[in-house]
Amino acid sequence: MTSAILTARVSDRKMMSPKHGNSGCLADLAADTSRFMREGPGGEGLASRDRTLRILDVLLVPTDPRGIVLLCGFVAAILFGLLALLTPPGDLIGWAYIALGVIGYFYIQTRIFTTFVWLLVAGGGAAVAWAGNPSGWVETGLGAILTAVSLLPLPSAYREQPTTQVRVPLQAKPPKLAETDIDPQTVGSTRISIWTSGRLRIEVGGVDITDRLSEPRLEFLFSYLLARYVRGVEVAAPRPGLADEVAPDMSASNQRDRLRRQLYDLQTADPVFDRLLRSNRSQVSLDLEGVDLDVDRLFEMRRSIQHRAVLIDSDFAEQVRRLLDETKGEFLAGFAELEHQVTRGSGTAGQVVAAARARVAKARADLAFALAQHDVAAGRPARAIPYLKDALSESQDRQDLARVLVVAYLQTGQTAIATQIRHEYGIEES
Repeated sequence: MTSAILTARVSDRKMMSPKHGNSGCLADLAADTSRFMREGPGGEGLASRDRTLRILDVLLVPTDPRGIVLLCGFVAAILFGLLALLTPPGDLIGWAYIALGVIGYFYIQTRIFTTFVWLLVAGGGAAVAWAGNPSGWVETGLGAILTAVSLLPLPSAYREQPTTQVRVPLQAKPPKLAETDIDPQTVGSTRISIWTSGRLRIEVGGVDITDRLSEPRLEFLFSYLLARYVRGVEVAAPRPGLADEVAPDMSASNQRDRLRRQLYDLQTADPVFDRLLRSNRSQVSLDLEGVDLDVDRLFEMRRSIQHRAVLIDSDFAEQVRRLLDETKGEFLAGFAELEHQVTRGSGTAGQVVAAARARVAKARADLAFALAQHDVAAGRPARAIPYLKDALSESQDRQDLARVLVVAYLQTGQTAIATQIRHEYGIEES
């Protein structure tokens, strides 16, 4: 009886205040969030947003409308329980409401549990009302409303992952496209190009969409999966391992939730990422078939010269020269800073990127060696020197490159530098 009366009083106070609870505030919050989270001159806007997302993830605070409404309901239940306990003579039913709110907080993103809880509340209110206290109908009404909210579909990030590839459905009526947007229905037939030499760059039909990965956590996830692809060993990442990689300092359950959210955010950041991502219950990977990836062209050209017994011809030498110029630069430059920003360097992503860089460096070294042999034999040793030096800076154990570089320096009259390289690499004079 006391609980029903207190419920009515709390409800009356809420109804007397304009826009009580969260009603009518979501659109304003969305606009304010967009305005205040723009990146500042030093990038502090995005950094603040990423820290906020980390805190919300750790505290299991929902960000979807359904979860927010249910969270308000469970918080109200806790407050009501405290009020019942603290109001003399103290109603022990308050402990039940506190327990309901605390347990419900951890099970917001479920349907069966939350529906059962609010049906129970509605039923309790109806029992009070039938016992002769009309205020019980208030509790029944609130319980019924929250029961209906509990029955709403869960956000995609919390749904059970299917055994086949995850595909986030496109909106039935897509929003109006800006000049730089790509129509989702044409993604499959549009040329996708990815440059990994230097900073990551992604183009679709000539339109740069790299800024879709402006959030560090999304760029980290995509770069890590890209590095696994380039490394060529265990291309698909096991879900538990990937979850630990993107959120190393969280519990296993929080890691899984964090990974689901990030995969969903990546897929919805642009239709291109939905097209490239392959995800199921056991593993996650990138499908880059048909994608123009700069390092793939590097590997393909290296394979074409790998078993040649003769020097490459002039036409092929020019193709190699252009490709080496286009792919000059460290693979995924700046990844160490990105990893530190997202995971504080707690995972093994840096090792995966290092292995991918080693494979790229080997391919570049083999192509530079073949190109240098051609240039030296053609009497143009000076053209070979920049490519040999660049390859040696990434593959310092390649004595074959050093030997050709010594010959190139000698043929151009730079004997002092040739002698220095001989000493550095222990090359004997022939």
